[in-house]
Amino acid sequence: MTDLRTQPREAARFIAEHSQHVNISDAGVRNVAKHMDECVKSGTYSIKSWKEHELNPKTMDEAALNWIFFADTLTFRFGQQTTIRFS
Repeated sequence: MTDLRTQPREAARFIAEHSQHVNISDAGVRNVAKHMDECVKSGTYSIKSWKEHELNPKTMDEAALNWIFFADTLTFRFGQQTTIRFS
């Protein structure tokens, strides 16, 4: 089996196909990708603006990567409702 730790798309596919409690919406993925693309193109979102958020790491090192995965895991598990719907 491929090392899924370094291949997020394949890891997500594996989880979606083998889990009873996880569902990945293809339309939702497309919608969030479109939204993020629009934000990047309009300048309302960038790496600089991401780094400026008080909770995000300021450095690009292993500790930052670990924090990103930790925060993403919490977001995945305890996601909040927003005014933007992706599915």
